[in-house]
Amino acid sequence: MKNSYIKLFMNQHNEFRTEAALSLFGIRFTNVNVKIDTGCGATTILTSKLGIPKTEAQKLKRQDCLDHSIGKAVSFGVNDSKQFREMAKVAFRMGQFENLPCVSFVHEMDDFEIAGAFIGNAEVKVNYDRTGNILIGMDVISTWDTHIGTLSTGETILLACPKKYVNAEYYKELERFFRLRPVIKFG
Repeated sequence: MKNSYIKLFMNQHNEFRTEAALSLFGIRFTNVNVKIDTGCGATTILTSKLGIPKTEAQKLKRQDCLDHSIGKAVSFGVNDSKQFREMAKVAFRMGQFENLPCVSFVHEMDDFEIAGAFIGNAEVKVNYDRTGNILIGMDVISTWDTHIGTLSTGETILLACPKKYVNAEYYKELERFFRLRPVIKFG
């Protein structure tokens, strides 16, 4: 672990992006570009963004389709039409997962790091077909102590730390950037 907390500045596209590292399918992936997305409910890992070849991704998807112990969910992108959504929901209910690009499969992501800060393990959705962004959603963000604010320089900053790893360095940064101090409870 290089950092004891996450510190990101909003980019010119009004996004918080950073590099991540994670283990999935028994493989360690590093230098993975991720977007912190407070408007996204579920973290979604796209195999295309991990560098997994399409043919290998489709083999993994086929295995997940056949494995009844793996959770499956349908999730839509912002550009999916109402007609596509309705068709996909019907196909999903019929168990036709393999031909649906909007099906995600629930997997455990191990040894997750964001911006050099250790996050731990997390249950995430994996999509084998989409090519957009890897989104770190509120299912993961809600396990962090998170603060977003605008500095006197006009820059917007995100400071965060997994609640179970909150530490003195993080508190110093909260005080420095937001003038926040920890509350000490007695009794």
